[in-house]
Amino acid sequence: MNKNNVIFTLILILFISCQRKETKKVYEKPDYLEYDSFWRIDTLAHNDIYNADTISFHDFYSAEEYNLDDIETIDDRDFVKRTDSLLIFKLKNGKKKILENSKKKYTNFFYLREIPDVNCWLVQGLHNDDHQYNFLVNKNTGIETPIANLPIISPNKKYMVSFSELCTNEGLIQFFRIERDSLSKLWLKIFSNDITPKGIRWKNDSTLFIEMDSACMRERNPKYIELPVGRYMK
Repeated sequence: MNKNNVIFTLILILFISCQRKETKKVYEKPDYLEYDSFWRIDTLAHNDIYNADTISFHDFYSAEEYNLDDIETIDDRDFVKRTDSLLIFKLKNGKKKILENSKKKYTNFFYLREIPDVNCWLVQGLHNDDHQYNFLVNKNTGIETPIANLPIISPNKKYMVSFSELCTNEGLIQFFRIERDSLSKLWLKIFSNDITPKGIRWKNDSTLFIEMDSACMRERNPKYIELPVGRYMK
């Protein structure tokens, strides 16, 4: 083999190796107990939610609900494909985002739907066959953002909240600013006692209506509160 052939072979091996590294990616399940420094954590000591003004049942349900079924979506077949164990997203930057099911880590991925208001796709992960978790994949960059459950978008499409109930998962509320290529983390509320969010609606662009109730109780005794979130938007 002459010198030119050796150089060509080395370059080809290097190119194939880089391609494999770019496409082979197994998503690790997010652990909400490991809160990173980007969250502005609101613990029980702040008492924002526990001291919030109460509202009536009728006030809460008079606010418009953000229902994903009412959101018009595009045909995703040209952008999202399932091939055996791979979930493949065609990004707007020309690259591909690949999520691979892993028998070794007992992890599987399922595409749920497009979320046009945040320029993302919604994906569900299943870990050990009993732990479900959701995350968003940005259409431009492929960046993943773990969310507590489903997104709830503000009327002006600039902010997003997501919550999970204490008992089924860890009780928490996440608050994000919507940007073109990412979701900025603004505020996180953790529920470590027996009170948990059961529903959230936007009153307006800077105020949330939240339904609170006892966790894991068969008999419901809901409380409805009004929470201004303007100070978290700064």
